Amino acid sequence: MTLKQKMTEWLEKYGDDDWINVRSDEWDDLDYIIDDSDVELIETDVVDEGRWTVTKERVYKIPDASGDMYVSVTREHPATESQEGGDFSGSACEVFPRVVLTTIYTTIKDA
Repeated sequence: MTLKQKMTEWLEKYGDDDWINVRSDEWDDLDYIIDDSDVELIETDVVDEGRWTVTKERVYKIPDASGDMYVSVTREHPATESQEGGDFSGSACEVFPRVVLTTIYTTIKDA
């Protein structure tokens, strides 16, 4: 079974566009897939910071002969050592790359 097939199977079982509570062994299954040396971490963003948790979104590229797959994984992480081992939420879904052109304005001095 290819990595893409494994990820598709995991997403069908646990993935959603909404927040889900995933048990640690289910995250372990996902971590096993994304920790493969062929999987590339494309982007990491902090999407929310609170007193107790930090929510990070990571986008992974899973190469496959039939076409690459991109997956967004959003997970809460403990903000302090007091929350280690807590039950944190997360979500995962398949995404696709889209190039967006952005115009920014700077001072003439910085040009």
